[in-house]
Amino acid sequence: MKAIVHVLAGAVWYLGATMIVLNAIAQAIREEEWGLAILELAAMPLTYFIYPFAAGDDSLAWPLAEGSSLVPVLLVSLVAFPLHNFTGPEGAY
Repeated sequence: MKAIVHVLAGAVWYLGATMIVLNAIAQAIREEEWGLAILELAAMPLTYFIYPFAAGDDSLAWPLAEGSSLVPVLLVSLVAFPLHNFTGPEGAY
C-alpha cells in the first residue's frame, strides 16, 4: 500500500510541477520573451512557487481552460510532495 501511495503521490507532484513550469515557459514564448522563458526554466523551483500567483487572467493553464488559475495545481502538488517522501522505499522518516 505504501508503495502505491508513494508512486501516485510522486506522479501527482511531478505532473503538477511540470505543468506549472511548462505553462510559465509557454506564456513567455507566446509573448516572445525568450530570455524570460530561459530564465524560468533555469530557475524552475522559483517558477514553480511564484508563477501560479503571478500569472495574469490571460495566462495559459493547459490542459485547463485558458485563464484558469494554477494555484489549485500548486496546492495539490504541495500536499503530494510530503506524501511521496514519507512513503518512500525507506519507509516513514
